[in-house]
Amino acid sequence: MNDLVIRPLRDENEARACTARLVEFGPWQVIGIPAEKIFRDLTNPEREVFVAALGPNPAGVLILHLGGSFDGYIQLLAVFPEFQGRGLGESVMRFAEGKIFQRSKNVFLSVSSFNHRAQKFYERLGYRKTGELENFLVAGMTEILMRKTRGPLLEFSAPK
Repeated sequence: MNDLVIRPLRDENEARACTARLVEFGPWQVIGIPAEKIFRDLTNPEREVFVAALGPNPAGVLILHLGGSFDGYIQLLAVFPEFQGRGLGESVMRFAEGKIFQRSKNVFLSVSSFNHRAQKFYERLGYRKTGELENFLVAGMTEILMRKTRGPLLEFSAPK
């Protein structure tokens, strides 16, 4: 992964291209999240949005929600299918954790209950199930809330 670059999303055109990729596979397709919802998430000015690129090709997307009650929430992590199995997901997670652990002792994410592959991936990286969110995205489906922690939130002191 020496040629992997994780950089901010460039513009609306790149957001549309990433949206088109996301609706093609994985949980976004199973759940049926509309393309416009994904596009709004990718262009939300209250989020930090990154593209994982190999050369000129976007290979994945990351959305971080920094602030609020769940400061340090990984809202979306996706590695496009043709780039999976190369360690990209783990590299993007290390990047996300690096940003989040500078400001919080906790990283949160949610994963669909049917997405067993992703659950095992996150567990391998030290994430633990903290709860279930029934009917959170779609009626009849459950999201699993996971957390990786370095201690209680009130014990956090930002680096100086």
